[in-house]
Amino acid sequence: MKVYYKTVKNLPPIQPDKYSEEILGLWRKVAKEGITNGTEYNSVVATFTEQVRNAFPELQ
Repeated sequence: MKVYYKTVKNLPPIQPDKYSEEILGLWRKVAKEGITNGTEYNSVVATFTEQVRNAFPELQ
């Protein structure tokens, strides 16, 4: 853990908002499916992005 300590100390805190938990849940679902199916990372990210846009069109 010492290797990461300096990097982590410099990360700004992130305040959760009304979207945080749902978006994190979408990521977990899409990432799990990607791992299970052996999907390439870029495809997983594209699927995740599309699902977030569909679920929350008000976000940019």
